[in-house]
Amino acid sequence: MIHQQILYSYRNIFSILILLLGDVFAYCFALIFAYVSRLSINYIFNIVGLQFTIEYFILELWWMLAIFIIFIASMNLYSIRQPYWQEAKKLFFASFMTFILIFAIVSLGKMNNDISRVLILLLWFY
Repeated sequence: MIHQQILYSYRNIFSILILLLGDVFAYCFALIFAYVSRLSINYIFNIVGLQFTIEYFILELWWMLAIFIIFIASMNLYSIRQPYWQEAKKLFFASFMTFILIFAIVSLGKMNNDISRVLILLLWFY
């Protein structure tokens, strides 16, 4: 009996780690796609270019990923399994709230020179 509980606990921890790792990779891929899209928009419309490389956005702006993970965890999406549409709704809400909070931090913190708002919008879209 105790052996089954320990095995069940390890399975839960392993599934949470897999989901967390998947979310980190999804965020990084979305960030890369948003960065490339922003460069393409700059090339097409000839607007102000990005001042930083993708490494800056991945390594220095880790707090955006942390906010994303915190919102997903606060919606219990790592621990409680629900029907698909309920999880999709909660995931959309968590990503939207992340977008709003990051946009507010960038705007109110006057970080406009460091982070492109178009990049944040594209990151949320992807």
